[in-house]
Order: sequence, then structure tokens, then C-alpha cells
Amino acid sequence: MPVPRITPWGIADEINEISNGIYFVSSEYFGGLAICLSRSPFLTEACIKRAEPSNVGGFLFFDEEVKSLIPMYELSSLWKTFYPCLRVEKIEKNFLISLSRSCPDYLFDRGIIPLPRMYRQHLLNQEIINLREEKSDNLIIATFLAPQPDWVQVRTAADNYYIVTRSSYQNRTPNLLEYCYVIMALGKHPWRDNRIQPF
Repeated sequence: MPVPRITPWGIADEINEISNGIYFVSSEYFGGLAICLSRSPFLTEACIKRAEPSNVGGFLFFDEEVKSLIPMYELSSLWKTFYPCLRVEKIEKNFLISLSRSCPDYLFDRGIIPLPRMYRQHLLNQEIINLREEKSDNLIIATFLAPQPDWVQVRTAADNYYIVTRSSYQNRTPNLLEYCYVIMALGKHPWRDNRIQPF
């Protein structure tokens, strides 16, 4: 069985065999699961199409942050290898929780309904990602002390600063400026021209 020495993330500096033809690999910057193509008949098309675009050296690669959960879920014969101390029912539930939150599109492709609460969390997280990419002035991404105890200084994804009342500010998801009572718009980097001092 070949060994995945070259990965989509660079040369592997650590290779751990989980089972025949299945490895956890890591490079200097990233890692994930490597599955030899000879094992791919055990995987669904919904799983295979979510592998990294370049299948290097006869392997399917799935990143460690999110996508490696997908083949791990499908390779149920290895669940006790991954999680030796958990019952099978608990392992399956944990996978469904994680996949409902991170990869609900995969579950839909399989005809599996994501868990509602986790799916709602996924949609909220996706909304935040979209607002960040758009550099929305409505998305609050940071808070700071303000000169008055009943004020909060906030920074938005557009890199603008505002003073809002503490009573109107709450750490919601998503955390939107439209929910706050704005006292003062400070623009970008307000301390550079002494409009307000950072604390």
C-alpha cells in the first residue's frame, strides 16, 4: 500500500496510519486525512466530491479542520479506532452534531436531515462569514473600553469605529450595529487625530 508523502498542503512531515490505506498526515502548515483510492469504493459520491481538488499520489485528501469528519463518518467500521472509549450510538450522534454544524450540504446530499439546532448555528455562522467578506459596516467584530462607563466603543468589519450605549450593546450572534444605539460615529482609527483615546 502506498504512503502519502506528498499532500495538497506540502510534503508530509508526520504520517500516522489509522488503518490499511488510511492515514492522518500533517505538513509544516496543515494536515488532514489521506485515503488511498483503493479504499474509495467504501465512500459515497457525496464524500468523494468533497475531497481536496488535487488527489496527489493516488490518495483522496480531506482537510483536518472540517472535511475529514465526512470520511470518518462513513467509515463506521473504524469508529472504535477513532473513539475507543465511546459507545457507537454516542459516536454517531457526535458526528451528526458536528456535520450538521459544519457540513450540512453533505448530509443533504446523503438524504440525511441535519439536526435543526446545529443547522441554525451553521446558517448564522455563514451569515457572519458573508458579512465579514463584504466588509459590512453593520457587523461588529471587536469592542473596546470607552471614556464613559455606560458607553462601549465598537469596531465593524468595515474598520469603522462607533460609540454605542452599554445598555443597547449585547454580544449577539450575529453581533450587528443596527441593534445598538449609536452615540457617535468615529470613522477609521479615531485615536490618530485625537477624536478619542484608546484604552
